[in-house]
Amino acid sequence: LAGAFGSLAFLVALFALIMQSYELSQHRVEFKRMNQSMVKQRLEQTFFEMLNTHGQLIRDMRVQTRMGTTVEGREALRYMKGELFRSFDRAEKLEDVQDAYTLFWRVCRPHLSHYFRFLFNFFRLLDEKDVNDEFYAKVLRSQLSNEELSLLYYNCISVDGQPFERYARTFQIFDNIGETDFENYSHRKLLSPEVFGAKTAERLGL
Repeated sequence: LAGAFGSLAFLVALFALIMQSYELSQHRVEFKRMNQSMVKQRLEQTFFEMLNTHGQLIRDMRVQTRMGTTVEGREALRYMKGELFRSFDRAEKLEDVQDAYTLFWRVCRPHLSHYFRFLFNFFRLLDEKDVNDEFYAKVLRSQLSNEELSLLYYNCISVDGQPFERYARTFQIFDNIGETDFENYSHRKLLSPEVFGAKTAERLGL
């Protein structure tokens, strides 16, 4: 009897140990799930706050034109796109495009440097957080106007802006770019087709 009860007590203790281990495992799974949920909530909050900041940066843009008038917001972006295209003067080779952009940048740097740094860090945030959800990239891309896409595209081609090309390829930033967003249609070949995404690259004949 003593032996039988001893074996039974051992089995009960073993069962209790197994149940305790299972409960701890379930707690770990639940904690991990809750932690991931909190991380995602913080990321979403940061993401939409940065979207608002992006819009505010554009609204705060003010550029004095050659005629002495002042343009603001998206009108300022359109004006700078026109100035950028005017600076190319039919340049086609990479070096010529980079030289022309350098001249443009000397004039427009005060208006665009903060904007470019902000977008660079915005995409870097998504990259470093290892966000696999395409939702974030699509929402951010949808906020970029054609004027922004033109300015960003040629910024990626410039010597100083080349680090941005990494995120352009990762997030296919120029997925929504159009034919008229290039000063010269041949310029679409100055960056890797990856920056456009498969469908847009095919549409552009790349």
